[in-house]
Amino acid sequence: MSHRIALFGFLLLFLAVAVGPFYSVPTYSSLRNTLSELAGQGMPGAWIMRAGFVGMALAAIALAVPLLSKRSWLAPPVIAFGLAMLGAAIWSNLPIDPTIPGDPDEDWLHSFFANAMGTA
Repeated sequence: MSHRIALFGFLLLFLAVAVGPFYSVPTYSSLRNTLSELAGQGMPGAWIMRAGFVGMALAAIALAVPLLSKRSWLAPPVIAFGLAMLGAAIWSNLPIDPTIPGDPDEDWLHSFFANAMGTA
């Protein structure tokens, strides 16, 4: 079952990365901008990339939880990565379009969780 959840999560992430830019602002560039900016506050179609982040989080957690019973050292950091990914999906980056208002506190939370992912 965990492999099916993981596959679903990876597919969701892949689709979000592939489709999301077509629903964003015209100035979004997959070469110049980050995926976090694609999912930014107030950005059109941001929900698509946020769903991709949730999919990646589910995939990581689904693959790591079964490893807990095997006392694998790999499980805790992968679960931490997945939980941090959920945090990065919940709180968003400032928008790349300066005409769209954004909340700097939410941007800080997004950065905190994105850094926690990198640490994990």
